[in-house]
Amino acid sequence: MPFLLPSHPWRISYSSNENNPIADFYIPALERAVQYDRKSGFFNSAILSKVARGLGAMLYNEGKMRLIMGCQFSPQDLTAIQQGYELKEAISTCLDRELEPPKTLAQLKHFEILSWLIAHHYLEIKIAIPLRDNGLPEPDKPLDTRHIFHEKIGIFTDVEGNQLMRELKDKTRSLLLLSATPMQIDTVEVFDLLSLVNLKGEWQYQDNFCDYFDSLAYPPDRLRLEFWQRMSTNYFQHGGQLCPLLEQQYSQQDRLLFYRLKDIWQSGMAMVNHKQLCQDDNFVQASRQFLTLNTPLKHLMNFLL
Repeated sequence: MPFLLPSHPWRISYSSNENNPIADFYIPALERAVQYDRKSGFFNSAILSKVARGLGAMLYNEGKMRLIMGCQFSPQDLTAIQQGYELKEAISTCLDRELEPPKTLAQLKHFEILSWLIAHHYLEIKIAIPLRDNGLPEPDKPLDTRHIFHEKIGIFTDVEGNQLMRELKDKTRSLLLLSATPMQIDTVEVFDLLSLVNLKGEWQYQDNFCDYFDSLAYPPDRLRLEFWQRMSTNYFQHGGQLCPLLEQQYSQQDRLLFYRLKDIWQSGMAMVNHKQLCQDDNFVQASRQFLTLNTPLKHLMNFLL
């Protein structure tokens, strides 16, 4: 029977200034995990040899790793794609350029470990490709935090389904989400944090939560309007409260518009002419503000802090 995640005395935080993250965190976590999922903008196979002890225990428990990593394209790559080359072939060329052949015995060992894990189905790697509005990949350019696929999250799961963040929840009265690059916080990271304090109804499902906030930035259509209404009314049905500052603002500026917003997004009034609503810029802009402020994010984040 493998060790479980709750069996280890986890710290609330790990800092390279005070701890050894490899020895104190990653190795014990891997020793207790049967699945490790990670999204990472950059991947270095050298880490595999550093965590070999924990990795060996994870494989003994028939565990698996799943990795999503980023891939940036040069202008030459984009030209090749536009000229008819397959996107898959361009990805291969891009990765060949980034993953240089091993130059030392130590690097060779790292690649051998990586190759063995993939060949024996213990490691699955997928490539995330940032796309522009025209469907073409983003070219290499000065770092743009709004478009690059960068390191986001790692999840350890043991044989009983315990996940590490849920174990840390019981050791503290509050949780704080920090990022060295705030513009790169992913919606799923916020969901993982809020799910610890019992999201309700439609909001407890990761796809719904992430799709809701991600879709607010896009032009509305019939399906989006109906999805927003389903999520918004569900929030109020489970005890959600109107944002008092927003209510005060519209009671002074445009009370009729605010009544319309409440009818549709709070009470669930049927939307008769979706096309007309989508073309009403004033309504769309006000709706985005209403739908952003009146969500579980508002009061649960205060609860966490």
